[in-house]
Amino acid sequence: MLKRFLAVLLSLLAVLLIPSEAYAASVSAQSAVVIDAKTNCVLYSKNEKAPMPMASTTKIMTALIALESGKCAKSVTITNEMLLGTNGTSLYLKEGDRITLFDLVAGMLIVSGNDCANAAAVAVSGSVEDFVELMNKKAHEFGMENTLFVTPSGLDSGNHHSTAYDMALLAARAMSNEYFSKIVSSKSMKITVNGEEKIIYNHNKLLSMSEYCMGIKTGYTQKAGRCLVSCFEKDSRMLICVTLNAQNDWNDHLALFDESLEKYQEVTVSGEVIVPLVGAVSNSLHCTYSKQVYLPEPDKYSVELFYFPFVYAGVSKGDAVGICKIYSGENLIAKAKIVSNEQVEFYR
Repeated sequence: MLKRFLAVLLSLLAVLLIPSEAYAASVSAQSAVVIDAKTNCVLYSKNEKAPMPMASTTKIMTALIALESGKCAKSVTITNEMLLGTNGTSLYLKEGDRITLFDLVAGMLIVSGNDCANAAAVAVSGSVEDFVELMNKKAHEFGMENTLFVTPSGLDSGNHHSTAYDMALLAARAMSNEYFSKIVSSKSMKITVNGEEKIIYNHNKLLSMSEYCMGIKTGYTQKAGRCLVSCFEKDSRMLICVTLNAQNDWNDHLALFDESLEKYQEVTVSGEVIVPLVGAVSNSLHCTYSKQVYLPEPDKYSVELFYFPFVYAGVSKGDAVGICKIYSGENLIAKAKIVSNEQVEFYR
């Protein structure tokens, strides 16, 4: 009996002592990645550069191009060309319907409308083919080295493919667009079709499953399987998670978010700056800056200091005389004020 008890106890301890990396084996996705959105640092990976179809997560690129086109307020009249080959999820637009480009973006991101994606493509570039060319040009600019767009909707056609890593780079770029981030984080939105308001509801269950989820995009085709791109934000840490062909994508993302958070370290970036002082007994002003940041690679950061070439006396403690910019690689991750560390009166 004692031997049996000890055996059970040792088995339990073995389970409890499994390192966090072992979670990788239980991720259901064929391909997955988690990156820090500010630095693109990879926090988790599994076949992250394997070319695979990515279904409706494609619409991240379609939506971003439309939002950056400067045509969001444009009224679009739906044509038969826009509706060709838009089977699957839909906003159920009909030929002759009138809708703004912005509402087409909402329709493709929130209800994954294939009709919205095609309509936006034609509205922006004149044809689906010209828009797809623009998508691939943007992919090259964003460093998406293993991506080929064939459709604006993500419906399978030809060699339409990307990688989990490339889609993470795209998502991080898209989340820096305030209109994109507002749409994907909304559980519902009002749009207007033919002058009549209607409410559409987000397909992304993660928005209800985690208070830290900022949304992004779901996707599914029979060829691609279940695809999901998500963004989580907690304590100034923003993570992008991508899974391609995953049977249990919701739980994959929640678990990967928790696991990846543990890889950050809190770092205090601080220093002293001496600024020339005019009109006082002392000829220098002692200033400091300090900022707490979370970094996945705590030793990899740099700072740039910008401050006045000199200041006049009459400075109060805490007055700002400049700014410190904190970078990880080429990416700006935080700013801190450079402030006076003392009070200096005019010399009389």
